[in-house]
Amino acid sequence: MTDPDESSIVTTVTAPVVRRMVAVGSKSEREATVVVLDGRPVVLRWRGAGAFDDDPGLAALAGSTVTLTGTRLSTAFLVDEVTAAAAS
Repeated sequence: MTDPDESSIVTTVTAPVVRRMVAVGSKSEREATVVVLDGRPVVLRWRGAGAFDDDPGLAALAGSTVTLTGTRLSTAFLVDEVTAAAAS
């Protein structure tokens, strides 16, 4: 169960964006836009979007590294803002 206060914690992460299959073997299996955080794929979606919405703007980020501001849940990151990560 998710901590009820977890959804109100806004955080910023920088990570590469990829497209991959998620929820493999379930009725929810689909290709999604994800970042890998702590070794686990986390599906990206805009805050307020439906759980299965696959935004073409987020999908277009695949292959790039971005900085995301939003709320991390157990299997999703609710995006408020996305920017290109600074080159190192």
